[in-house]
Amino acid sequence: MEGRVLGGRYELLERLGGGGMALVYKAHCRLLDRLVAIKFLREEYLHDGEFIRRFRREARAAAALSHPNIVSIYDVGQEGAQQYIVMEYVQGCNLKDYLRLRGPLPDEEAVYLGREIARALAHAHDHGIIHRDIKPHNILVTPEGRIKVTDFGIARAISSGTLTATGDIFGSVHYFSPEQARGGFSGIPSDIYSLGVVLYEMVTGQVPFQAENPVGVALKHLTEKPQPPRELNPGVSPELEAIIMKALNKEEEKRYQGAGELLQDLEALPSRPVAPVEGSRPSGPALELPFAVDDSPTQEAVLKGNGKREFPSAGKGAKKERRWLKVAVTMILLLGIAFGGYRAWQMFFVQPLVEVPQLVGKSLGEAETLLAERNLKYRVLRSEYSQEPADTVIDQYPEAGTQRKEGNTVELILSLGPERAVVPDIRGLSLHAAQLELEKNNLVLGQVKRVNDDLVPIDLVVRQEPEANTELAPGARVNVFLSDGPLVKEVTLPSFQGQALEAALATITELNLVPGEIKEAYSPVYPAGVVIDQSPAPYVQIEEGSSVDLVVSIGPPPVEGALEEGVQQE
Repeated sequence: MEGRVLGGRYELLERLGGGGMALVYKAHCRLLDRLVAIKFLREEYLHDGEFIRRFRREARAAAALSHPNIVSIYDVGQEGAQQYIVMEYVQGCNLKDYLRLRGPLPDEEAVYLGREIARALAHAHDHGIIHRDIKPHNILVTPEGRIKVTDFGIARAISSGTLTATGDIFGSVHYFSPEQARGGFSGIPSDIYSLGVVLYEMVTGQVPFQAENPVGVALKHLTEKPQPPRELNPGVSPELEAIIMKALNKEEEKRYQGAGELLQDLEALPSRPVAPVEGSRPSGPALELPFAVDDSPTQEAVLKGNGKREFPSAGKGAKKERRWLKVAVTMILLLGIAFGGYRAWQMFFVQPLVEVPQLVGKSLGEAETLLAERNLKYRVLRSEYSQEPADTVIDQYPEAGTQRKEGNTVELILSLGPERAVVPDIRGLSLHAAQLELEKNNLVLGQVKRVNDDLVPIDLVVRQEPEANTELAPGARVNVFLSDGPLVKEVTLPSFQGQALEAALATITELNLVPGEIKEAYSPVYPAGVVIDQSPAPYVQIEEGSSVDLVVSIGPPPVEGALEEGVQQE
């Protein structure tokens, strides 16, 4: 597949690895010019429509997580029948390889790593995402010594189908919580338990429970108490041992009730950053390395290279006695196993099984009733926007038709209804600023109209349709009205010629006009005090508030002969 380009954007460079669920490739994003890792679902998963739907939903939910200790999901895509996830490309190695290289870690280093993992889990849990498959294979150590947790939410999609790869089952069962081992509900306490197993392995070099097959390991999770870490590694501090043993409690309510609570206890202990691993190789964030069965130190001590047990040499009597002893021990072991298996079967399997009802499409109230009728509990994992009405079940786990024991919990995802965009208040903004504010709220600028307004300055938004805080579908249009300033009224200017000045001034005021300059002039026609001219001219349209200039008569001009006669008489 090298050289292939997905969606005209992601160029596949090389295969990084793969596991039972997916193949992982290193790729180059042409659009953003960065390296990414792309996880392709294996072909056997591509024909299960329900699995694909759940896989894409969980991947999109996980994509909302943004945290320095979580591998980012950039994109979820489809190319033909192939389903893929585009993820952050992380260089380094996974924690399983790191532990193989370093062996049991000192307290300070284990505490540092545990804090990083706990921070990632706390962030995810706060956003309604449960990992369900915390194990060293899903924890990456960068060359700088930082931790990146990957595959959030993916385990939930897988658990609804069938895991066909024995290695995957065996690889995860060592980190299962007791409730996962018995097929019950797995929530936040399950992630806490799995982190406890990882911490245990970090300080002891081995997982708490080992057996020849997954069923044996699962039964030990259910029935046995783990050996205290200090018995395997006396260098482990009592404080760290107490944290690990609390996380590994069989009873959920006695574990830490949140990753933040566990983190708080870890932060009270001394720590030091992880030393970079020389020669650590690049690893895609979802690189699923083949599981290597943990070796038992006890078995290594008693097995020869040919695989046969070696016993000290002795005489015939001793050999005969030893033969009978072996037979007796074998019988006791077989009886013990049979009895223990019977008790475990009674405890965990002889319970009434009920069929999980179809809840998708039901209201929360209807779902609650259906579950109560079958003595099943429920938990709302999160709510998402969808085209279904609010409080409608849009996904469930386990699926309808699955057999579950009475008292088990069914996980629900509810609809928030169609996604809505809230109209912002854009009054008083310029057109450009209003458009930016609408786009920020996933809305589009609609029609732009202009209106007069006495208060809002010109070119600013006077009002909007719909009003602020209205909920609309994303991408809806919002119309705006820009101010053209106060409304300007016009009046027809009458003729003031022949009117007395006082009457003309009164009319000007009544028309919301302003008296302007008043000049005087001789007039042979109009007596003194009468308007003989005006500006603007009569009968034109002028705006209210405009000024009107008048010319007022001071009577006829003096006669030249009369003036001379008057002078002579004097």
